[in-house]
Amino acid sequence: IFMFLRLLKLKIKKNGIFIFILILFLSLIPFIKNKLIFNSFTVGSWAGHQLSTTFLDWKDKCDLLNPSQINSKEGINDLKMYEKIYKRTFSHPSLIGESSRYNFVGIIYSSQECLKITMKRVFNNPEEYLIGRINAFLASHGKFAFDFMYPKPLGWDNYYKYLDNLYENKNYKLIRQGLIFIYMMSVYIFFCFIIFLSNEKDHIKKSYLTIFAIYTYILVVGHLATGHEQSRMMYSGFIIHLLFYANIIKKIFYEK
Repeated sequence: IFMFLRLLKLKIKKNGIFIFILILFLSLIPFIKNKLIFNSFTVGSWAGHQLSTTFLDWKDKCDLLNPSQINSKEGINDLKMYEKIYKRTFSHPSLIGESSRYNFVGIIYSSQECLKITMKRVFNNPEEYLIGRINAFLASHGKFAFDFMYPKPLGWDNYYKYLDNLYENKNYKLIRQGLIFIYMMSVYIFFCFIIFLSNEKDHIKKSYLTIFAIYTYILVVGHLATGHEQSRMMYSGFIIHLLFYANIIKKIFYEK
């Protein structure tokens, strides 16, 4: 995002460059730690599995082993291949065996294999991949945050079950999704208007641009690199909704 702002030739104070370098270094610490311990320069072990979920038949190609399968023939093979390729051997139960669960180090090997398989599928079937990502974008922008709550809060079924029931009626479901989608697009259009077309002060425009650029990055990564996590990732950008409503309140009650 910092480099993007630099390309737009926005004025950034000299100490901004120092802060950028510091934050960049801090962001690389997990990669460095994983390289030193696991011999894998990655921030996490699930990247390949996550990318594989962008295809509907991902379970046929790259299903992630559940804890009960770690000691299976496939799980043992993943562990052996990890030890062979990454030249690391572990004995602690937090990394091998059923107790390790989704921290099982064999996942590092299987995930990298999934990454290779899925990247090949993306290049060989770009149309299927893009259609799936467009559908994911439409789906993620047609639901409220509480549609994804799991587990649901105590008392949800007693007081808010009717919200879930709306999805049982196809017509209500489509109307609801359509209205939420229109709302989300309104928020995006509002930010574009403030940044590019409004008469707001320069520092306001820069602030909104920075916030929306970060949100857009989350949006792009959440939709292009995973098939299940985009809606949850979008909630980390909830600030854009607060700014949207704050500006409406400002317009109605304060400008006049």
